[in-house]
Amino acid sequence: MTESTQLGGRVALVTGGGTGIGLAIATHLARLGASVAITSRKEENLADGRRRIEDDTNADIYATVCNVRDPDAVTAAVEAVANDVGPPTILVNNAAASFACRAEELSQNGWRAVQETVLWGTWFCSTAVAPYMFDNGGGVICNVLSTIVDTGAAGNAHSAAAKAGVASLTKSLGVEWAPRGVRVVAISPGPVDTPGSREYVWKERFDEVSASLPMQRMASPDEIANVVGFLCSPGASYVNGAILLADGGATLAAGTLLPGPE
Repeated sequence: MTESTQLGGRVALVTGGGTGIGLAIATHLARLGASVAITSRKEENLADGRRRIEDDTNADIYATVCNVRDPDAVTAAVEAVANDVGPPTILVNNAAASFACRAEELSQNGWRAVQETVLWGTWFCSTAVAPYMFDNGGGVICNVLSTIVDTGAAGNAHSAAAKAGVASLTKSLGVEWAPRGVRVVAISPGPVDTPGSREYVWKERFDEVSASLPMQRMASPDEIANVVGFLCSPGASYVNGAILLADGGATLAAGTLLPGPE
């Protein structure tokens, strides 16, 4: 099976697919032969992402504006993809929201925005897509998490809590929906080098954080996309309810007291 046919005949829906990790995932799934649909809540991100994927892959990409915090918008977007592209058999819940903020300074609206985007959005999208998968022989749902689920992160209590909820949801739905042919899995990346993370997360600490990692660098979005492609492929057909760590050993090294190479 060649790379371009691994996901032939599959319809893949990637939320937050217009930028960053989501863009890389959508591009890779298209290269693997899937018919890809992307969503974003911002029209400008959607249009630019669609153009970039089509330029890279020569594939026709379906794009629709959708705020995953709105269950009605999610239902409408999934119905549109099913009608115009085909019933989704792959869903990548990548849409996210986060910002650094001390817990005692976090507003109720800030907490709610992150929970609704990350946890509620994953629930809305998964339950909207699942009936199509049940009726069409099954499918794969892949959730994008973060290593802060396991480690916690100062200034990110809201995001860590939301991602931890998605981690639990991955396991619960994996057990519940497996008899109906739906695998639910997740990837847990460490620091990833994207334009957004450079601007909003790491800022002036980018070089410092990169140098502190075991591999002396952050992951590229393509490296995360490659793992998602595997999890969604027939090669991972018996992987279910699992969370695959993709952090270059950063979580393991967090407890290491030995100095790094000079």
